[in-house]
Amino acid sequence: NWQGLFGTLQALRGNPAQASLHCRAALQALGSEDWLSVLLCHCILARIAMQSVDLAEAQALLQQSLELARRQGSHESEVLVNADRVRLMLLQGDTVQAQSLLRTELARLSGNRAQPYPLLGRLLFLHGEVLLQQGHLREAEQTAQAGFAQVRDCCAPFVLDGYLLLSEIALR
Repeated sequence: NWQGLFGTLQALRGNPAQASLHCRAALQALGSEDWLSVLLCHCILARIAMQSVDLAEAQALLQQSLELARRQGSHESEVLVNADRVRLMLLQGDTVQAQSLLRTELARLSGNRAQPYPLLGRLLFLHGEVLLQQGHLREAEQTAQAGFAQVRDCCAPFVLDGYLLLSEIALR
């Protein structure tokens, strides 16, 4: 279990080789009761595969992760995996499918929430990135701001995605 967490930390620090080494070692040792750690390792390895443009490997890992999240009945884990699947679809040039999946997940998470919801914020940042790629600057900025409203009390690494999005918007 510790190796999976250490591999995740290495990925966040920008050390894909170490991240891959530790996540793969963790997968050899983890049992079915450690399903969340298995899912995390698969997602980290999928992101590394996307970075190295091994899209088939990324797709296989994300499919395994999605199936695991569904078997465990973990809706939030499924949403997180689908966020990575959206990124993969964009890399594969399947923008229509990526937008469809993103809209589906946004609809599942949206609603009348009294409290901020960081998972929704994460999806809104991703949606803002898609809007920016399409040249919809104003909508991308509005979506990013809506994302920040959802993560205002959050200190997760993905909050940086929102700031990167705003900086890219400002550059255009």
